[in-house]
Amino acid sequence: METGTASLYRALNDVTDEPVLRDLTNRIKSDEVRHFKHFYQAFRIYRERDRISRFSTLRTLLKRLSEIKNEDSDIALRHVFNTRYPEKAHDDAEFRRVTTKAEGMLKRHIPAEMTVKMLLRPLDLPPRVNNFLEKPLTRITERLFLH
Repeated sequence: METGTASLYRALNDVTDEPVLRDLTNRIKSDEVRHFKHFYQAFRIYRERDRISRFSTLRTLLKRLSEIKNEDSDIALRHVFNTRYPEKAHDDAEFRRVTTKAEGMLKRHIPAEMTVKMLLRPLDLPPRVNNFLEKPLTRITERLFLH
């Protein structure tokens, strides 16, 4: 899901001061945001054609969120770990030990507001409802998932 990947790479961009990594993570994040915009344009066409309800969309979003959880960060960290420690590439306990700290740091920098906005977008809520939900959902996201 582009939302999670864009958020992950924005967090990576925020925690590093290495110029090449900052440039790379910014490019990947921007690319994921473009993917999301492309998805959203296509989704709107199919939503109207197939008369997909908000409830059905919400149910699908929640199902997808429960499936991915930390999938994006796990994949990225697994590649870094395997490159840095090739002799321990299949040692899941060591991978967890090394990456727990990194995951904690990344979670503190995940842009909850951007993530919530991207997740609400396919629901196409009326602007007043959307504005009403954004701030509390952002705070809930920060409390439950990021700290």
